[in-house]
Amino acid sequence: IIKIGFMQTSYGVLNNFIFTLIQTPLKTLGTSYAGNMIFEVIAHVLWTVGIHGHNIINSVRGPLVLATSLENLDLFEAGLQLKNIITQEFVTYVYIGGAGSTLPLACLMAFAAKSKQVKEVGKLAIVPGIFNINEPIIFGLPIIMNPFMMIPFLIVPLILTTIAYFGMAWGIFPLMTGVQIPWTMPKILVGYLGTNGSIMGALLVVINFAVAGVLYYPFFKLWDNQKYKEEQSIAE
Repeated sequence: IIKIGFMQTSYGVLNNFIFTLIQTPLKTLGTSYAGNMIFEVIAHVLWTVGIHGHNIINSVRGPLVLATSLENLDLFEAGLQLKNIITQEFVTYVYIGGAGSTLPLACLMAFAAKSKQVKEVGKLAIVPGIFNINEPIIFGLPIIMNPFMMIPFLIVPLILTTIAYFGMAWGIFPLMTGVQIPWTMPKILVGYLGTNGSIMGALLVVINFAVAGVLYYPFFKLWDNQKYKEEQSIAE
């Protein structure tokens, strides 16, 4: 019904309506900490209802962060101090394993789950997750429309953004140089290569990986216990 309704409008489909609705306010947010937090909320809320949130927001955010990356790259090549924290490569510290930073969750599922279903999905998800492909978890656990897992999926990126942003702002971790690295590269390598070979860049990935795992754990246990009970009842 919704699809047919939108076909009668100038938008054509729901995705076009959402994009048009959020495009103007997103353009005004820029690359500030607050703006990036809002971008992440919008993207991950869209993911939880089955819409590829980053395809929606990146048409607006993409040019903004590309510009800051190129500016950092020019400064780096000139031997000058880098100035931009939020760049195209900043997501290295926020999407460890893909949207929602789900690689730590995949590890929990594969090695700590009691439910056979959850464990098998985790095993299948680890290798793709290393290369930042997390559809096996998003659709297989699932996270979409799952009240247990939607909460950490929304919270984790915000916490990781905060750690990375202020860690860089306070000079604890290096800024990204703007060097373009394929998005499928494992994040720990991106953290190292993207900061001109700084071990601190890789360390920040490790820290955020651990934080994400801790945040996901209680929600993972609730879901795992529920699925385990369902499996036991079927077995009986």
